[in-house]
Amino acid sequence: MKKCPRCEGDLLADDRCARCHGAWYDLGELEQAITSSTPKGTGVQATMPVRYLRCPVCETLMTPRVWERRSGVVVDVCQAHGAWLDGGELDRLREWTASARRARGPSADAEEQRLERAASGFGADASARAYVASDSSIASDLADFILGIFR
Repeated sequence: MKKCPRCEGDLLADDRCARCHGAWYDLGELEQAITSSTPKGTGVQATMPVRYLRCPVCETLMTPRVWERRSGVVVDVCQAHGAWLDGGELDRLREWTASARRARGPSADAEEQRLERAASGFGADASARAYVASDSSIASDLADFILGIFR
């Protein structure tokens, strides 16, 4: 059974921690969770001490990264396995993404969808490169984050 990287309790079957309310996301799962309305973590936001966390899969130290540079949310990333969000951080990422999307306007969303269709079938790396090529700063930030995981 996987252990919570934050409080070392057992993770539930869906990779949530009942004790500290954080959640583990396998590679590619976090981006889907942000755009989905289905919560994986709870909305509970706890004050957690700042420290390096271990990946619940391989137990190596994860790299803390600020999501999309301006969100203020620090995501703990294992390059090989996925990312950890503390309780309440998924809600903060969703709010930040929604406000950034509203600020960009509908034409940026249409361009983002066009790039997604163009990159479909070429894997996550090609999709991320397509986002970097777009004029949309949020898409570029997301691509930088995703590609940074694999550096």
